[in-house]
Amino acid sequence: MDTPVTAAPTALITGGTQGLGDALVRRFLAGGYRVMTCGLPADIDASAMHELEQLIRPGHLAYEAVDLARPKACEKLYEQTLERFGP
Repeated sequence: MDTPVTAAPTALITGGTQGLGDALVRRFLAGGYRVMTCGLPADIDASAMHELEQLIRPGHLAYEAVDLARPKACEKLYEQTLERFGP
């Protein structure tokens, strides 16, 4: 049985568009988590992210193009996660 989005725990995974980050996103989605992930603008493949979400857990994945070297961008990503999935 699928966990409702509002009842599922949330994970914020940086660098989730490739490599280890991508593997973590897949693992957390499969475990029933709501996942916010990010990557550099050049690394984000929106169609691949949408396809992944539809295959594993529709409504449980969000992603943003973010440069985490900028402190304000980190704050904004956190705020976007709360807005999308709640506390």
